[in-house]
Amino acid sequence: MLEPHQPQPPPEYAMMPSGPFSRLTGPHYFLACEGVYAMLVHMEDRHFDRTGAVHGGMLVNISDNANTGAAELLTGGTAVVTVSLNCDYTGKVGRGWLLAEARVSRQSGSMIFTACEIRSRGGLIMSSSAICKIQGVR
Repeated sequence: MLEPHQPQPPPEYAMMPSGPFSRLTGPHYFLACEGVYAMLVHMEDRHFDRTGAVHGGMLVNISDNANTGAAELLTGGTAVVTVSLNCDYTGKVGRGWLLAEARVSRQSGSMIFTACEIRSRGGLIMSSSAICKIQGVR
């Protein structure tokens, strides 16, 4: 289990490649193992809303990254795009590490269906489901 104020992720996690937006919200770390795409992100003051909790948009960002990561595990790295993302907030979180774990539930043609749970200190913060489309497939 990660300690909330542990400065670095466990060594088995690698830093995710990031674009301009993810550089603002990260760093994000990932581990792909046995069909599960796991992400770690350390929540800091810059991730909070005015109430002192992690901003809901930040949780959506983490969920989207984890769901597409799981879909790209299935495709062997071929890029996917999110066409639908449904999120349910189940808790409030402050500083420390968030763990997102996403899995593919099924595939239908070019569409990949995924599910994700985000936890902090073992408690469920958000659950989500996504539909991702393999890019370049009609």
